[in-house]
Amino acid sequence: MASEFIEEAAAQALRGAPETSPLCAGRIYPVRLPHGTELPAATYRRVQTRPAGSFAGDVSEEVVLKITSVAVAYEEAKRLARAVRMVMASQVGAVLRDEKDVDNDNDSDAYCVCAEYLCRQGWG
Repeated sequence: MASEFIEEAAAQALRGAPETSPLCAGRIYPVRLPHGTELPAATYRRVQTRPAGSFAGDVSEEVVLKITSVAVAYEEAKRLARAVRMVMASQVGAVLRDEKDVDNDNDSDAYCVCAEYLCRQGWG
């Protein structure tokens, strides 16, 4: 990955992927949606970082990214979450850890699907 930070690399992959582009047109934002954002859209954030090493002495980080797919209709949110899952596995090399439907925390009528992905970065 070209980016120093795994979350930036994941966002770039999601914005440009043919699986997600038709669904959210590049509306992938860090931490929260800007006010008035057209839906569907997604947010991402790093929720955990821990060092990981190998017996060969390489040092890396295991990073957990949380990606929330948000849409007006429940089916749209699930469809975007599925597309995100495909991109994260194929282009970022991330493994799905957990996925759940949640209420949107900004009091809108939107539906949200939150997924956590385990990613590795920094193999030397």
